[in-house]
Amino acid sequence: MGTIYRRAAALPWVPHPEAEGLEMKELLALPGEGATSRVHRIPLAGIPEHAHPRRHLIWVLSGRGRLWVQDVGELVLEPGVFVYVPSDLPHRFHSVEEGLELLTVSLASERTR
Repeated sequence: MGTIYRRAAALPWVPHPEAEGLEMKELLALPGEGATSRVHRIPLAGIPEHAHPRRHLIWVLSGRGRLWVQDVGELVLEPGVFVYVPSDLPHRFHSVEEGLELLTVSLASERTR
């Protein structure tokens, strides 16, 4: 595969396949490598507690909210914040203010690499 170039503003918002109310713009999907890159728009209702076998790199683009992660507790999300969430670690998004958008890179679990 060669270089990939995307303009996120030109991509449509689509429903996330796993989380009700979550919208996304898929920037990159490399299923064979266990990697995706997406812009997520978190709903005002938040995202309930969950865990998954993927690791997440999260960069807050806009808006405000909170992220609870089992190992550290409450984190404030605001533009410029970066969070790494390891695989299989329970977490949830809540206290969302309108416009919470995240750039998320999901990577396969270290166990499956």
